[in-house]
Amino acid sequence: MKLRHVAFFFVIGVGLLGGDSALAADSPARTEWGDPDLRGVWSNASVTPLERPVGLGDKSHLTEEEARVERGKGLENVLNLAKTIPEGKLTGELNEIWLEPPTEVIDSRRTSLIVEPADGRIPYTKEGRLRQLRGLGRRFGGSTAASHEDLHLGDRCLLFGILHFPNPFYLNTHQIFQTPDHVAIVSEYGPQTRIIPLDGQSTLDEKITQWNGSSRGRWEGDTLVVETKNYSGRGFFQGATAGLSIVERFKRVDENTIDYALTVTDPASFTQPWTLEHNLRTTEGPLFEFACHEGNYGLVNVLSGARAAERAALERDQRGE
Repeated sequence: MKLRHVAFFFVIGVGLLGGDSALAADSPARTEWGDPDLRGVWSNASVTPLERPVGLGDKSHLTEEEARVERGKGLENVLNLAKTIPEGKLTGELNEIWLEPPTEVIDSRRTSLIVEPADGRIPYTKEGRLRQLRGLGRRFGGSTAASHEDLHLGDRCLLFGILHFPNPFYLNTHQIFQTPDHVAIVSEYGPQTRIIPLDGQSTLDEKITQWNGSSRGRWEGDTLVVETKNYSGRGFFQGATAGLSIVERFKRVDENTIDYALTVTDPASFTQPWTLEHNLRTTEGPLFEFACHEGNYGLVNVLSGARAAERAALERDQRGE
């Protein structure tokens, strides 16, 4: 067996047993083979919104006092979001017992994760915005679904969010494994697993596409740079098409923090590339199982409920109500 494969299984075994390499005195910590050490269980939960709220205008940063106030608003933000969803009745299940609302703002105290463009907003093309809205309609439009294809991929247990954006509700935990020639990122939500080669493998032929794209990584100094292309266009990434290209940057800055940056390009969906900056913070493991039950009762009940709603609406029309 090749030496690098032995190293791969050794490191995965150590990670599964919960062992992380001891942090060296210098920064960043180093693996046994000399690369910056990104291994561990990390959370990207944050109360900082992806886009800057319109009401903040050109205010790019919070004051210390404003940041302190925001740190306590994780659950409040979830409840306010739920109220905006059609048919979103609050029945008490959205609470800190069943959810993991975030508590921290990002270290920079920016008013949005997006740092470019300067307004902190996603620069949609008209067509991209329409695709984004249609995707949101699928996510929350189960009562009008004509078939399973009208439902969001998450409702069908096919595709969930990965590390790119924080989830305001829960499941923001990600575990990173490393070998000399691979990085693997296991996300609790889904779960989703990304295998990122670092050994100079050529990218896939452009005719070979995947829902989460194909990633290739490299080290630039102490920063891990991951480029992902070859998207199928069937996923749900802010209205993007198969022309989507993503560049991520991971840099461990201290014992408890990885600075994370994401740059997104898709001329068919966005008028310019846009970038977000975020922090990954150490968190206690292990990851919990995310068991999805599509095919048991979920889809049958969603679609039968939609048909029942249509019949009820027709009967009201016939009665002239």
